[in-house]
Amino acid sequence: MRQVATLQFVDEDSRDDAVVIVQAEGGHVGLTLSLRKDGDVMVVFTLADFESLLAALQEAHLIAKSN
Repeated sequence: MRQVATLQFVDEDSRDDAVVIVQAEGGHVGLTLSLRKDGDVMVVFTLADFESLLAALQEAHLIAKSN
């Protein structure tokens, strides 16, 4: 998969260093979430599933901004 972005941040819950890696290829989007002390997980979405996730993230963004 082609790497699109790597985002580094501090997880607000565990205060651990974290990273999100976004990848894409041939109708699929992959997300890897990793905590320095707790390992990582990669999930690969179809475009339809990723669009559902994207809509949910946009709604969560609006909720987080309003509170």
